[in-house]
Amino acid sequence: MQTSSKISSPTSKTLRSLIAAGISVSALFMASWLLQSCATSVIEGATLPATEKLVISGILTAGQPVRNIEITRTLPPLDTFLVSKTLVKNAEVTLTVDGRAVPLTLQASTGIIPKTAEGLPIAGYDAEASKYEASGLIVESGKSYTLTVNWNGKRATASTFVPETPMVQTSNNLVWRTDSVTVLPGRPGMGGMPPAGGRPGGMNMMPALTRVQELSTQINLGLQARPNEGYRYTRVGFRDTVRSVTLPDAVITNATLSLPLSGVADFALGYTARFQITPNAPFRLVTSNTVSIVSVEAMDAAFERYQTSANRNTPTTNAFGGSGQNPIWNVTGDGIGVFVGRSKPASFTVRPK
Repeated sequence: MQTSSKISSPTSKTLRSLIAAGISVSALFMASWLLQSCATSVIEGATLPATEKLVISGILTAGQPVRNIEITRTLPPLDTFLVSKTLVKNAEVTLTVDGRAVPLTLQASTGIIPKTAEGLPIAGYDAEASKYEASGLIVESGKSYTLTVNWNGKRATASTFVPETPMVQTSNNLVWRTDSVTVLPGRPGMGGMPPAGGRPGGMNMMPALTRVQELSTQINLGLQARPNEGYRYTRVGFRDTVRSVTLPDAVITNATLSLPLSGVADFALGYTARFQITPNAPFRLVTSNTVSIVSVEAMDAAFERYQTSANRNTPTTNAFGGSGQNPIWNVTGDGIGVFVGRSKPASFTVRPK
């Protein structure tokens, strides 16, 4: 007669107790699968399909020589990233203007390698970054330029238009508003712009909870809008014309380009600045006497399309992952990137309303 033996291992006892508690076998398998999926695994020799692309980044500035047209390449997704691997130093590059093709050459080495905040060289950088130039060619407003890059059987092109200097269309004004704000003890004042008195940058320390006046100003600059152009501020400063007091200019880098609506001839370019009038300020702005001196540049509208689409495929803009949409490049063919023209900056004086 055959006898049956009972399973008495600790694992089997635990399994039986869980089933007795009403937990299904399928749920247990699912939990086991989830735990295994969280484990770190390494797959040797894995590859992902990828198409190598040229990457082009360049800005043509009116009145300046053609320089710093950077040409690199993409790397396979699973490759170890080093900047030195992306450099393209032997491309055939030409810039065509007025029907004439001008060759670009690799720029001379600067001998400067970028460093970390701790002052250490960044691994993988090459002091001879792959930037190209045509030092004898000066960029002219009102002209179109086409860049052509040939490398390793790949061909990428991009065209741009260099705008004229921006022009004022209507009267301009400053609109001031005064508020009271609370500054926390021992912390600097709010701001971006210098305070209306005291040290630049809003760094006047408050000894205790203090209510101070804050001036907010909206600059409205009426520009003549032109097709396929965008506009942005590059510098903003304020000056009390009666007492000859000038606040340090704020240099604005990487400002977003503003694009007029189609068919609009008069375009208002806005900018908001804030100042804190601290108790120990050596002077205070008299708004009726204060003017703003601003610098504005025009750029190919292609740059605005790139700026507004650059982050749409990042996790920060989509909680459920990338949207699958790339930035809007103006480089075509076997390349990606941005190649645009910009005007000389124009300076204007904006007065109180």
